[in-house]
Amino acid sequence: MKSRTRHVSAVIAMASALLCGLPASAAFATPSPMPQPTKDPQDTFVWSENPARTERGLSGNKTPKETSEQNCDAVKARTDIAAGEMALCVLKGRHSLTDGDPTIQAQLPRPDEIPDWCANADWDYNRVLSCRNGIETFALIQDGKIIGTADVETWDLVRTNHNNNKFSWDQWANVASTAGQFRDLWAGLTYQGVGMCTGQCALETVNVGPRLVPSSTWLRTYHIWHSTISTIGGRNKPSLDVEMTWILPGTIPMNTTYNRSLDRDIRCDYRSPGTNAYYGCIFPEFRPTLRVPRSILPEYADHIADAQATNWPVGMPGGLPLTRLTNQDDIDENRTMSCANQPSPRPSGQQCDEYPFASTYQGSYTSGFDASSRLINEQQNHDGGQQLQEFYQLYRILDKEAFHVQVVTI
Repeated sequence: MKSRTRHVSAVIAMASALLCGLPASAAFATPSPMPQPTKDPQDTFVWSENPARTERGLSGNKTPKETSEQNCDAVKARTDIAAGEMALCVLKGRHSLTDGDPTIQAQLPRPDEIPDWCANADWDYNRVLSCRNGIETFALIQDGKIIGTADVETWDLVRTNHNNNKFSWDQWANVASTAGQFRDLWAGLTYQGVGMCTGQCALETVNVGPRLVPSSTWLRTYHIWHSTISTIGGRNKPSLDVEMTWILPGTIPMNTTYNRSLDRDIRCDYRSPGTNAYYGCIFPEFRPTLRVPRSILPEYADHIADAQATNWPVGMPGGLPLTRLTNQDDIDENRTMSCANQPSPRPSGQQCDEYPFASTYQGSYTSGFDASSRLINEQQNHDGGQQLQEFYQLYRILDKEAFHVQVVTI
């Protein structure tokens, strides 16, 4: 049993290291926020496929703000630009690398901080990260005609943290391709991003430019904010925007200043019931999945799988979720009612395990339905409970928040 305990503890420690990256005290000691997890299919706490990805516009998603005209038609028709003068305009706002022009390809490897699963012109996200990738196409206008274009590849990465009150927005840019007279002028292109946070939040660190946009490496800018919520049990949803400005010397900037917004809600909370860390900020729309390893906890995993396959399919990915319960009295009642049909005292080395978990609203007492119960190995029951509690903390799952459970073989 001790070997199995060390194995489970090692898995939990590995997952914690992936999620935390650095000690909380050092998380934001460097100019960039701490690294966050990649989508590792062997991780017990692996990110689930997010059901909300096909439900954009629901669950409080916001409409992105695009204040730029995002085309050059009006610029070409303007009569207040003198003959021979050049104007810079956005020919096409953010779009995917192959949208409309399959010849456009990424010129550089993605920044190291960008997870492998991020490759979308729309915001993709998990519990602590949201990111996107795309192309901004610029045009030079002279005497009513386009005389050159440039494609600038951009990355955005918004990071939150499950155990402190800080969140950040990093941006990267590089000139991926040029055509016409832009080939001779692109080296002067500069970018500046000015971030804005609305709600109970304050700016902490910033590096916004203006700075030259290179082609052989990435230009990086960033903002770091922190939540200012101070009411015990309080929650808030800060809203993030970045005002983007592109300048090319010798040209008249026309529609090259515009806003981009994060269209995913961030939720920050302070000293909420059931949490170990005072502060935490996450993307609440992402519904995580607890993956229970059958090779490490066979009896515990078998009980969950059997319950889900018979009378309790709740909790399975793609189906109805479980919802966390933090009231300890109700948790105790759930456990007592679920295990009332098991022998007492328990046989040596065994404990009563219940599914749905006692720490969910689907438990016997809080749901009014009989949960599945089974006597299983005492150590496995303890280790499974420890895994569940670590899962709640790592994903900052608060009272009445949903999650899934899946038995896996690793």
